[in-house]
Amino acid sequence: MSFENTVTAHRDFVKHLHRELAMRLNRIDVTSGRRVMYEFWDTRLIFEKSWFARLNYVHQNPVKHGLVR
Repeated sequence: MSFENTVTAHRDFVKHLHRELAMRLNRIDVTSGRRVMYEFWDTRLIFEKSWFARLNYVHQNPVKHGLVR
């Protein structure tokens, strides 16, 4: 398997995952066509500071949107 095939397979997997998740969540909420996944980026985190920034974002985003205290 070449590196290019791995990247393509990963991108296709994430695309499929986002589509399935959106469809299932919209079915649960009885909402049609709502966008669930707005943005996805795949980056290699090589600096500890970048890793902590992403971790902080993941923890604070639900707070910011009022989903949790």
